[in-house]
Amino acid sequence: MIEIKIAAVGDLLINGKICMSVKQTGENIYNFDSIFEEVSPYLQEADLTIGNLEIPLKGDTPFIKKRNPKTGCPLFNAPEQLAPALKKNGFDVLCTVNNHCLDNGMDGLQRTLEVLDENNLTHTGTFASLNQSKEHLIMDVKGIKVGILSYTKGTNRIPIPRHMRWAVNLINEDQIIKDLGELKKKTDLNIVYLHFGKEYHEMPDPKQKKLVKALFRHGADIILGSHPHVLQPLIRTRSNKLAIYSLGNFISIRLKKKPPY
Repeated sequence: MIEIKIAAVGDLLINGKICMSVKQTGENIYNFDSIFEEVSPYLQEADLTIGNLEIPLKGDTPFIKKRNPKTGCPLFNAPEQLAPALKKNGFDVLCTVNNHCLDNGMDGLQRTLEVLDENNLTHTGTFASLNQSKEHLIMDVKGIKVGILSYTKGTNRIPIPRHMRWAVNLINEDQIIKDLGELKKKTDLNIVYLHFGKEYHEMPDPKQKKLVKALFRHGADIILGSHPHVLQPLIRTRSNKLAIYSLGNFISIRLKKKPPY
């Protein structure tokens, strides 16, 4: 019997302070390896390592204390040099769809995907083209076909261009069920990574629970959650399906105040 080890982490929330802490003197060069030093062996040991990239990658200058003037929500960006560090330290798949995926607009979303591609990092949830959005991600892990889908409940009220709705996977139960129906015909195991729930709440809300149950019924084997920034419970069904409502933060500073989003 073939066994595979999957590692999954929550939010990679690289803000300005973290970027400045690894910036090299006198240059727009950032060495993120030190952040992952102690966890890198665990990430590399797994056969498949997945994380939520909750920040666009565009250019070499991070936003620091910048907010959307219309919503008050923080606008994030991390230097593109984060991508090779993620690859080097063991990440295989990054879920790019979350409430910050449009912080740098569509240009930032598309550049993020380009940077990940340049560093051989597989991604899902946001897309650079209509055709790409129709291709569900399937990873071959030691001969086991693992399907991975990812969705977000919103984009911090930053509108998705009408002619590019396909660029961002928003949570829609009917659509996810349809995607699972197509995916499970080709896979042995299906993972759904959801950016949902309420920030700083340690228990899932009724909407989370309802959606998880529905997706279990329609082919999801593992459901991973993020967005609350704190851990939420893990559940395992009698049929050995697994859900973690929130994986919490993985890389982040302490979030002292509840933001307005």
